[in-house]
Amino acid sequence: MEKLNLTTDVNLYLEHGEVLAPFLSDEFIKEKVDIDFNAKNNMGFKQTKLDSLMAYIAHKIMFSEDRDFKSENKFNRTAKQIWESGKSTGCSDYAILFTVFARQLGYATTILHTAEEGWLRKLLNNEDFSICNGHFFCECFFEGKWVLVDPTNRRVLVDYNCDKIKLNYLVNKSDVFYPYLREKDFTLSGKEYTNLMKNYCFNLKLI
Repeated sequence: MEKLNLTTDVNLYLEHGEVLAPFLSDEFIKEKVDIDFNAKNNMGFKQTKLDSLMAYIAHKIMFSEDRDFKSENKFNRTAKQIWESGKSTGCSDYAILFTVFARQLGYATTILHTAEEGWLRKLLNNEDFSICNGHFFCECFFEGKWVLVDPTNRRVLVDYNCDKIKLNYLVNKSDVFYPYLREKDFTLSGKEYTNLMKNYCFNLKLI
């Protein structure tokens, strides 16, 4: 996957889309983030505005364990609908909310679809599997460079490889993920996501 451009892509990923449309005011988001940022730094914590944004989202949105809820709503809601429900179906919802709010704060942000290495090996080796495994990250233009953000686990990686992401922590027992799609808006629906993920990933090469 191509690296992000520091000029054209910054402008592109500040734009909003239909799913990633703002529903709270820019001033409201900035105020909430500043409150956490200032409080944490006054207590001596090393905190960035991205950390404070992720903390705010985590405070307002809880992960749902309800299978019926997740089946009905996964990959099928706008940012506003996710927020108003107060419930997340998984990493895609956290990435969607982070992207909307980060753009409102003036940070260009992408939605980054990735495939888990073990699952990808099975796909490329034509092995049987029942579930497509991956993770949603964001790429955020912060303090003059693109950084990788995991809104679900509230992590920021300053240096990353956009062809193969190697984490220093585990996500669903894996620490290696391969990016296969970068989006400005979230365009995949629940019904089509699995097949499109497979189609995109057939073109990937293990590094």
